[in-house]
Amino acid sequence: MPSMVNLLALSLMIASAMAVTTPAHAEVPSEHGAQRPPLTITNDLIDFSPNHDQRKDVARVRYRLGAPAQVSVEVLKGRRVIRRSSLGRRAVGQHVFTWNGRSRAGRMMGDSDRYVIRITAKARGSVTKKVALVRLDTDGSGELITSRRTVYPRAALVRDAVQLTFVYADWDDEDWLYTDRIQARSRLRIINDSGKVVWKDASRNDGAPSFTWQGLAKSGRALPTGTYRARFFTVDEAGNPFRATRRLTVSHDQLVEQTSTETVRADVPSEYISSGGGCNDCGVHVEPVASDRFPGGLSFRPTGPDLSGLDRPVSIDVTMPAPVLPAPVDTYRVSATGGPTTVGGADIGVLSTDDNYTKTAVGDSTTTTAWSKVHLNRYPYLPKATQPVVFGFSTTPPASYDVSSFMIEYRYYVPAGS
Repeated sequence: MPSMVNLLALSLMIASAMAVTTPAHAEVPSEHGAQRPPLTITNDLIDFSPNHDQRKDVARVRYRLGAPAQVSVEVLKGRRVIRRSSLGRRAVGQHVFTWNGRSRAGRMMGDSDRYVIRITAKARGSVTKKVALVRLDTDGSGELITSRRTVYPRAALVRDAVQLTFVYADWDDEDWLYTDRIQARSRLRIINDSGKVVWKDASRNDGAPSFTWQGLAKSGRALPTGTYRARFFTVDEAGNPFRATRRLTVSHDQLVEQTSTETVRADVPSEYISSGGGCNDCGVHVEPVASDRFPGGLSFRPTGPDLSGLDRPVSIDVTMPAPVLPAPVDTYRVSATGGPTTVGGADIGVLSTDDNYTKTAVGDSTTTTAWSKVHLNRYPYLPKATQPVVFGFSTTPPASYDVSSFMIEYRYYVPAGS
């Protein structure tokens, strides 16, 4: 799968590959007097897998000519031309160029997201070049990750569920930016011992498809106790199929609630994430500094204006591990103890989780958020998801607030009598 670094590299390749020179006099009027571009590519991001499985075995570049032109095509990897074709004179209208993944010598090229197809059109003394990015991908491997193997559909305290998430083998934490073109379609079937499908769901255009099953049949009734098979199938954007099967158990046991509590100094959580901002340094948040009021605390105080002349908000995002292997029904809440940087002041801060924002009271106090759901569909996913608890604290200039400690309460469920 392409990481942001690879796609940025491809952007640089585009700049060097295009070298477009289209004089104004080369524009061709349409029947209604409007000018038509001499050359356009209508699909410039292409995934394919030349593995002879009848799914996207060739890359198809669709281009349109606004005037009759001599057309040639080059396939590049970096600056090296690996294939060159002269297509001759082409008429006005839509055309298609196909590449089978082979070099001019007939050698099959390897998997890479760094191929560029450059089309050149020569018409009326002008030359126009356009490019398409091509990813040759024949590896559809990955992992179907299960939050846990037992589901309790008759639990009275909570609507229990298991979560199944598919993650590509080389998934990158930046790939979420491009999920609309990473995954084509996927489906999940729950099958009983007799081979009957008792529940099913489907997902489209999702980079890491996730399914939540509550141990219910399609009718909504709790399924009988026993072992079931979760059968997963997906086809990625390049046409690679992937199948996986997991065994799940339905239990009619009841669940009991347990809560784990941990209090840490404000400067202890190591997974601080600086909040981002806009371009040209506008809207960038800055990190807190050590507190003078509370040993081991943090001070959220303004540190000066950004390029737009506005004081920067001060904030952190924190991720922390759960005390148990997280389940989709788990919840957590966070408390922050602190007070205004200036004792007796009226400044306040904001404590937040994924689901809510809570303002601190005026003066020294402890602020607690509402209970928030644990979100298991964020990278790196289970069972590697060691940081499912997410919260943040911030102040808006001119407010200045110090936090001495955070308390994290984690609420989860276990079978009765366990």
